[in-house]
Amino acid sequence: MGDILKINFQDELENSYKTYAKAVAIDRALPDIRDGLKPVQRRILYSMYKNGNTNDKPYRKSARIVGDVMGKYHPHGDCLDSSTKLFLASGEIKTIEEVYQEGKDVDIIAYDVKNKTFCIKKAHHFRIGQYTDKVYKISLNNQGEIRGTNNHPILLNNENYKKAEDLEIKDKLLGRILNLKDFSTKAIDNLQLTELEVFITNIEILEVNQRPMYDFTVVDLENMMIPVSINDNSISLVCVHNSSIYETMCNMSQDYTMNYPFIDGQGNFGSIDGDSPAAMRYTEARLNKTSLLALSSLNKNTVDFIPNFDGSLQEPEVLPNILPNLLLNGSSGIGVGIATNILPFNLKELLDASIKLIESPNCRDSTLFNIIKGPDFPTGAILDPKDINKVYETGRGSFDIYAKINKTKGNLVISEIPYTYSGNKLDLIQEIIKAVDSGKITEIVSIEDRSAKDIEIFLKCKASSNLDQVITKLYKYTPLKSSVTLNFTGVLKDEIKEFNLREYLEIYVNFIKEIKSREWKFDLGKLLDRQEILHGLIYATENIELIIEIITRSKDRDSAKACMIEGKTKGIKFKTKTLENRASKLRLSEAQAEAILTMRLQSLIGLETLKLREELKDKVAKIKDLNKLLSSEANQNAEIIKILRELKKLDTGRKTEISEDIGKKVDKIIIQTEEKEVIDLVFLLDSLNYVKILDISNYNKLPDKDDYKKIDIKSNERLAIFDNFGDCYFIDFDKINLASFKNSKEPLENLINYDKKLKISIRLIIKEEDLFKAELLIITKNGFGKRLSGEVFKPSGKSKFKKLKASNLDNDDEIIFVQPLEGVEEVEVESDSRILRLKVDEISLQGKQARGNILMNKKYLPLSYATTSKDKFRAKRVGRRGGAGSKK
Repeated sequence: MGDILKINFQDELENSYKTYAKAVAIDRALPDIRDGLKPVQRRILYSMYKNGNTNDKPYRKSARIVGDVMGKYHPHGDCLDSSTKLFLASGEIKTIEEVYQEGKDVDIIAYDVKNKTFCIKKAHHFRIGQYTDKVYKISLNNQGEIRGTNNHPILLNNENYKKAEDLEIKDKLLGRILNLKDFSTKAIDNLQLTELEVFITNIEILEVNQRPMYDFTVVDLENMMIPVSINDNSISLVCVHNSSIYETMCNMSQDYTMNYPFIDGQGNFGSIDGDSPAAMRYTEARLNKTSLLALSSLNKNTVDFIPNFDGSLQEPEVLPNILPNLLLNGSSGIGVGIATNILPFNLKELLDASIKLIESPNCRDSTLFNIIKGPDFPTGAILDPKDINKVYETGRGSFDIYAKINKTKGNLVISEIPYTYSGNKLDLIQEIIKAVDSGKITEIVSIEDRSAKDIEIFLKCKASSNLDQVITKLYKYTPLKSSVTLNFTGVLKDEIKEFNLREYLEIYVNFIKEIKSREWKFDLGKLLDRQEILHGLIYATENIELIIEIITRSKDRDSAKACMIEGKTKGIKFKTKTLENRASKLRLSEAQAEAILTMRLQSLIGLETLKLREELKDKVAKIKDLNKLLSSEANQNAEIIKILRELKKLDTGRKTEISEDIGKKVDKIIIQTEEKEVIDLVFLLDSLNYVKILDISNYNKLPDKDDYKKIDIKSNERLAIFDNFGDCYFIDFDKINLASFKNSKEPLENLINYDKKLKISIRLIIKEEDLFKAELLIITKNGFGKRLSGEVFKPSGKSKFKKLKASNLDNDDEIIFVQPLEGVEEVEVESDSRILRLKVDEISLQGKQARGNILMNKKYLPLSYATTSKDKFRAKRVGRRGGAGSKK
């Protein structure tokens, strides 16, 4: 028996999780910071370029393009057997083959991994992904089964995907039960699915004969909950992944999701309304001119190549994209515990900032920030740049986007919409209709979508309407004002990296320098090779008698070549001894000899010889220029600046208007024209410090209520949050856009602006008015304690605090306990070796700046726990005041 290696289970689990999360992020979820592309995007563009599917050639069928990408570079053609059943949101159950034959899009249940919710999503492009000789049959403990290809990913209970070929018996899948009696096609927004333990009992590989296997695409989430067991009252569901090559290809052709699309699509590739693209067999595509900026120098050794998935081919590690694509077009993705959301920016501003960084590498951050005004969306609209410098400095934050609404003859026209609804315009219109139907906006009498090439949503208003007030209501009650989150995270040389704006510009500039330097060196090498050949050809024309003598009198090509390279004359019968002597002294290079042996006779005439000399002169000049360029960093920088300035000619102008006043104006009109409606809210905080803020109706629909700490509060109230670093933050709920929380949650740091470098823990959440009435007990890790009156947090004037210090701490100290003291007489504190119970009135009342009195002998510190709950007191193990008792 071999040696047994002892490992720490927690460490092994953490390392394995991190390794898997990193692999998923790099392989699928995150873009490379240098070229701004995810692997599937890069492989699509490279495959099309390699196959000559460029803008100067005819379009090709999308199905052919997808098949080529899947077969050669991106083998995620994960497919399901024809017998696989699907549960449709209509309540029907059909096989995947039946849905494929019908050729229609269907609504299905999908799992939102980020928000831990189940929702209805559109599944489209049902297709035969491949034909196979082997099918994996995965049997489950509930008598269900899954049949698919070896590489089909299935979601485990820990929310990691695992391919069928990697699954093991007893692996637990993410399982849920859908109770049919509770399911209603009219209430599909409130999906209540019960947890179900599903694990694998057997795995069998079935031999088949070229069986068709089916694939599909799901909008946004790329997964589907499929039935594995069905009875009269319920359905057992598990989650499977889908292939996304065609969807990615469609996205790269859409000018409403990208500022500069890479693909020129012909046919229906989707619409800003939310229409799904046509099936890939009906559409055609080719690369456009923009994509050539990322591909045309591939053959000049500008980037490294790596083996494809099976080692049979090579593919570029990164594309030599000279555009700042990551910020130009943006990117988003969700991996295992990792996410990115990079917004699109303006080309001219990005290039101007890059030029400034090359010219002045040590310039201030503010100089760069002033050049880049803010995100620039394909859909235009108006952006409030509030806190933009902080967003640029940290690489994360959020912005408010406002639709552009114009007044026209007593009515309103929406001409630009928030980027958050690009590709979902019809959903946006439905939200406006809901606000009108619910009575929140009474001035609008009809809504008409007149959009053609440009957006034109016409809102007919009552004759007496105050249009400014109507616009304000539209911003308040509909997603015409939306919040968009920015999170700069990407991959750099196989490492996941969070970055800020300056760091991105530095990475981009260094990448441009690297690929251009490699291109110039490649060009220099080619010029030197040609120069060498030209010298040989010119020598041949000047010594034509000797060359003809060698060629015509050699017994074969090899002996003629050997004579030219090494002067070997043996076996060659020269006319004269003089020619033989001259031949014996030849020392041409192999390349020169090969060029001479292959040159045409017409090259021997005087005019052609003159052309060779002119070409040599040209090559010598270019070699001189390149050597001068490569020998000087200043010269290289100047040339790169020249290239970047040339790229600025592609700029189409800023689409998104930057307005520092729009938020203030809207808030002012709300205050002036409306009495604020006070609504009941629920503030929810999870263990990872992510927040949801919902009204009661949406809270009641939330399936995972137990995962959050809950505080009931009204929209006109404030909340106080105490952390472990002695700070108290305040949240104004009347200034928060609740619409942004309906389908997602946000980091707490976006609401209270704490330093993301600090790992904060929340010690107390309390309503502001309750805080003012309370007396608090604060205890720290280093044994300090004090009572503190809540009145000290009251503002002295009309202005309200956003953050106050509740206690001054030593650098190595932190707060472990904050609690109101109403009805509390005793407190119990605990260290690793002692427990001490104290009368609360023995702890002195102090101010915010005080750190408190020492509660326990220093030799027993630090403290790890404190409680005022009598139910949690450990009565038998309590020491007396001044001498703490031991823990048994």
